[in-house]
Amino acid sequence: MLLSFSVENFYSYRERQTLSLLAEDRENLIENTTPIDAMALRGHRVVKFAGIYGANASGKTNFLLAFHRLTEIIANSAKESTAADQLPVTAFQLDDAWAKRPTQFSATFVIDNVVYVYDVSLTKDRIHSEELTAFSKTHPQRLFSRRVNSDGKSQWHFSRTHFRRDKALESRTRHNSLYLSVGALFNHPQLAMISEYFSRCSFRAPQFARADFIKLTSRCDSDTKFHRWAAEMLSVAHTGIAALRLAETHDAQGEHVRSVRSETAKAHFRHVKEMQVAHLKADGQTVWWPIGWESEGTRQLLSLLRSWYDILSQGGLVLVDEIEASLHPLLCRRLLTMLAETRPGEHQGQLIFTTHDTTLLDQSILRRDQIILAEKSSDGATQLVSLLDYTPRAGEALQKGYLSGRYGAVPLLTEFKLHGQKPAKGNSKKITLSSSKG
Repeated sequence: MLLSFSVENFYSYRERQTLSLLAEDRENLIENTTPIDAMALRGHRVVKFAGIYGANASGKTNFLLAFHRLTEIIANSAKESTAADQLPVTAFQLDDAWAKRPTQFSATFVIDNVVYVYDVSLTKDRIHSEELTAFSKTHPQRLFSRRVNSDGKSQWHFSRTHFRRDKALESRTRHNSLYLSVGALFNHPQLAMISEYFSRCSFRAPQFARADFIKLTSRCDSDTKFHRWAAEMLSVAHTGIAALRLAETHDAQGEHVRSVRSETAKAHFRHVKEMQVAHLKADGQTVWWPIGWESEGTRQLLSLLRSWYDILSQGGLVLVDEIEASLHPLLCRRLLTMLAETRPGEHQGQLIFTTHDTTLLDQSILRRDQIILAEKSSDGATQLVSLLDYTPRAGEALQKGYLSGRYGAVPLLTEFKLHGQKPAKGNSKKITLSSSKG
C-alpha cells in the first residue's frame, strides 16, 4: 500500500510537494481507511482513496503523471531498447535555475509488513541518485544507495546485513538506467519485489481512452470472471445493457476493436473481435449492437470497471484523471463506496483521482484527509494542500465552502466576457463570473 508520494521539479511542480495517504486519528468514515500492516506504523491507518481538486491547469494531472513516469522508468530503463533514450522527465520551465536541476521522486509504501522509501533523482540524460530504505521496525536501514558522477560512473553503498549485493548488477547498470530496474530484470529477489509493487500501479486518463478500451476488450476476451462481473455491473447501473460479448468480425476499421492475427490466416487477412452489448426489445427478444453505439458515459463506466476490478481483486494502486468524465455524480459516489466496502484482510487496493465534481465534497463520502487541493502560485508553481490544513468543522458544508473560495484551489474568473460585449438591454450591471477567497 502507498503511504505517500513526493515530487519536486517536474512540470508545474517546483519545490517538493507531498501527497500523504496517512489517515488522521478519527472515527469518521473509518470504512474509508485500512490498518497499516507494518510494525513501524502499528496502530496507524491509511486511506483507501483520495481526490485532488483544483482549477483547470492547476497541476492535478501532473501529479498523477509524476507517479506514472516513475513506474514507466522502473519498468523500462534497464531494457536494451532504451539504452540511447532520454528519460521521460521535464523540469519546471518557468525558472531558469530550476530548469537545470534534477527531477526528484520519492515513494513511501508497505510490502509484507515492511515500510520502504524509494528515492530517485534524475534528468533527461542520466540518473543522479537512487536510494532504497527499509523500516522493518522503527529504525531505518539503508539497503542501497547510488550516486552517479558527471562521467556516468556510480558510487555505491550497500547494507551488509539487510541486502544481498550482486556486483554483476552494478556493472550492468547504465548511467540512464535504475539499479532497481536492472535488479528486477535479473531476478534479484529484493529488487524484483519492489519493482513488482510499482508494476501493479496503473494510470487512466481521457487522452488514453482508446488504448484503455483496447485493453478492456482484451481483458474481457481473456478473463471470464471479469467479463461476467462487468456485464453485471452495467446492468446494476441501469445502462440498459443486459450482456456483453466479443463477436468475430473482419472489419478492422471499426472503433473499439482488438486485432487478433490468426495463426492459419493469410498474411494480409486479419481476424478481429468487436465488443458488443445486448439490449432487450419490448417483446423480450435480444438485440446486439457494437459498444461504440453506447453513450460516452457508458463506455467510460465500462472502462473504469476494469480498474475497479483490479483494485478489488488484486490490490495495487490506480490513478484516474477526471474520474467524473461523462459520469453521473451518483454513479461516481457509488464507485467510491464500492472501495470503502472492502473489508480488512482483503486486497488492499488504493485509488488517487482528480476531479471537478464538487458533489463529492461531502463528509458522508470523503473524509477531510481524503481531499487534496492543488493551486498554482503567482509564479506558476503548483502547491498541494490537504483540506486538513483548513480544519473544517464536523458537518461543515464542504462543497459550499470550496466553491466560495474558502479553501482556495478554485479559478478566479474576472471580466470573463467577449471583447466589446455590453450589458444586455435593461440590465445596468456588468455581467461577470467571479469568485474570491474568503
